[in-house]
Amino acid sequence: MSDARAAAWLCLIYGHRFLEKCEPSRWVDYSHQETALFGQWHERHGISFSNLYWESRRVEPPPAPQNASNGQPTPTSHTTRLEAELELWDLTGVDDYREKIQRSSRTANSGAQ
Repeated sequence: MSDARAAAWLCLIYGHRFLEKCEPSRWVDYSHQETALFGQWHERHGISFSNLYWESRRVEPPPAPQNASNGQPTPTSHTTRLEAELELWDLTGVDDYREKIQRSSRTANSGAQ
């Protein structure tokens, strides 16, 4: 029997508050009225994560190349496809992800002409 099945059975008997005693595991109780989180969760940009192991493996775009003469970024005429895709994953300062995608699509379409 899986731990999730055992927890569901115990919640049936004792109620979903039983999960408060099951730390350090993290649990989610879904019902038609609410979604309740139990255990320690990490929050980033308003999203709850059970772990942040993925965060250390994120691929960061390389820093802009520096002009050797004055230390200023060297102007580039285009953004690589990888840089554009990685930019969509960066949620820093994003209030409306849909607008970010639309803006990215407009930029990509204008560059394709």
